[in-house]
Amino acid sequence: MIKKILTINAAFICLFGVSLFFFFDTQLDSLLGKHLRVHPSFTGGEVAEEFIETLDEGDSLDFVKYTVFQPVINAKWVDNSEYWQLVLDYKKRTETLKNAVIYIDFDNISENQTWDYEVEVSENGAKIYDYAKNFVCDAQFLYLEEGSQLKIRIPLKDQGLQRVLGAKKTRHYILADGKPLFNEENSSPLEVEMKVQKKDKASEKEDEAFINQMKEIFEEATKSYSGSDSIEENLACYKQKIDENPEDFSSLANYGANLAKKGGNSSVIQAVMLVNESYTYLDKAAELAFGQDGEIEVLLNRASVSASVPEGVFGKSESGAKDFIRLASLSDDSGFKAYCWAMAGDCYKKCGKSTLSTISLQKAKKSAKIKLEKMSNENNDS
Repeated sequence: MIKKILTINAAFICLFGVSLFFFFDTQLDSLLGKHLRVHPSFTGGEVAEEFIETLDEGDSLDFVKYTVFQPVINAKWVDNSEYWQLVLDYKKRTETLKNAVIYIDFDNISENQTWDYEVEVSENGAKIYDYAKNFVCDAQFLYLEEGSQLKIRIPLKDQGLQRVLGAKKTRHYILADGKPLFNEENSSPLEVEMKVQKKDKASEKEDEAFINQMKEIFEEATKSYSGSDSIEENLACYKQKIDENPEDFSSLANYGANLAKKGGNSSVIQAVMLVNESYTYLDKAAELAFGQDGEIEVLLNRASVSASVPEGVFGKSESGAKDFIRLASLSDDSGFKAYCWAMAGDCYKKCGKSTLSTISLQKAKKSAKIKLEKMSNENNDS
């Protein structure tokens, strides 16, 4: 099925080589990253735990995320030198954040009650109550990201709230507009180890291996459509077709992709010029092809270029991710969808959108599992 979808010319197949010439960009990022660091107290502290839940089984990226930070002490240049930050994110702006309630249980306070403190959020502010419904204090809160993020900073002046500093675990129940988040299937709370979250290197390697596997499968499936290896021949061929029909979106896309590929074999200045020029053709092709039969080929060319060129120079990773998500929505083939979601995850990772990367990879693995199950069933039937 995937070969049926991808009657595509050669331009994008080897585009991952485009980025090799821009090795200096990666080197510069690494050098700066070693010396530049924002102190955690300015951003809410170190992250203790993140919880992500997708809100749509389809091809959208709607999600809700809850982030629990380590408590901050001796912070400078902020209203409260000791505070505890909680953040609730939605993919899109939503009114439900204006009516959120978080129930929090500390492991070093009485075990005879389900929760110890309640954080009640409304348009008028965020207030903290204890289990007996006594008012404790106001919390600082902000609506950010055009209303899609709720950031709460709980001041740690109250002796009871200060118990979080010694807590090994905290447990969280979250309601938004009266509906539970994250734990709809049961009444279990979100449990947080109150220590700095360490990056799971094994998980990162697993994700990287999965993405590489999807790339290899895709390249193998499209190998028979490789066409001419000569970039100049391809450029001449597609240029002639464009001259004959300026709205031939397939030729526009392939011409643009070959320009980008040529950039990978050029001097730095010329490479930047060629890649920028390539988007003139790729963007026009995508606009003309929208909703048409050839849209998959066109978007795949543009998405592949965006995934290949260095983010620090061109800033195209997020655009590439969105193209891959659009591609996933245009196909019913679970194998192709797995590839597109994996590439979207890779692109989002490059531009620092870790949550969207995580969700994209979740969807990629789910599509890959569906593909494997389908293949297994077909083999059993035969």
